[in-house]
Amino acid sequence: MFPRARTLAILTTALLQGCAAILASNEPLRNGLIPQVQQGMTREQVTAILGPPDQQMTFERSQTIAWDYRYTDSWGFMAIFAVTYGADNRVQSTTTWRINDRGASDGKN
Repeated sequence: MFPRARTLAILTTALLQGCAAILASNEPLRNGLIPQVQQGMTREQVTAILGPPDQQMTFERSQTIAWDYRYTDSWGFMAIFAVTYGADNRVQSTTTWRINDRGASDGKN
């Protein structure tokens, strides 16, 4: 029984440390830095504000690149802030949406 309890304690500690690391990495976003990202900024300017993206996608047809940043919004929901760069490597647009927001995927409120 003792080894099982010890294993459970170790796993719980690792899980909590992982959650803390995720929240710590999102700290700049929770502190209101997202509104500082403006159309026309370079990748370097965005990286200086928000750090490196959590995910990057290239869209060949439109010649754009999207950078995604995961964060916790002011209501405590997990969300994604996406920055789209045009062919000139400058911010073309930004958007934000909540992950698993009830009603977003099924059209119900």
